[in-house]
Amino acid sequence: EDYRTLGDDDVEDLKPLSSSLREGKPVDMSSFFEPPGEANPPPRFEVRSMPWTDADGHSGHFTGEVNSASVPDGKGFMRYDSLPMLEGKWEEGRHVPDPG
Repeated sequence: EDYRTLGDDDVEDLKPLSSSLREGKPVDMSSFFEPPGEANPPPRFEVRSMPWTDADGHSGHFTGEVNSASVPDGKGFMRYDSLPMLEGKWEEGRHVPDPG
């Protein structure tokens, strides 16, 4: 596990928390935690012309960002064998239509 030594700045940040706890006051702990998904974003890799078959069974070649399981996830485009090309954002292998 990762541990680090508290420095003087850390101790100063904890003083209000310590006082509140001693006095039995409610404490907002949200500032002590990073929002989910921001501390360690999942790894992404760039691919070019990767053979891919989407969830609907349509095959082609994907170019863009994929996750660690080699699934389109991020920006990219898919050149289908028998459909028009799709470009834009992908989430876990599915194209996300542009809202605009």
